[in-house]
Amino acid sequence: MTIKLLLVEDDQEIREIITDYFTEKSSGTFRLDSARSGEEGRQKCLVQEYDLVLLDVSRRWTAKREKD
Repeated sequence: MTIKLLLVEDDQEIREIITDYFTEKSSGTFRLDSARSGEEGRQKCLVQEYDLVLLDVSRRWTAKREKD
């Protein structure tokens, strides 16, 4: 069984580290998609079902809050 993960992280270096980790350690168990913003992550969740979303806790999900 493949576990579908979505990583929402705006920092490219952190995205790459986490992606590399899951690629190396999973032996094909995980399929990892990534998004650079909360809005991009939200859009991906609307069209794809994920088993787990790894979200940068400092991310803001709504456009209104991102303007604050």
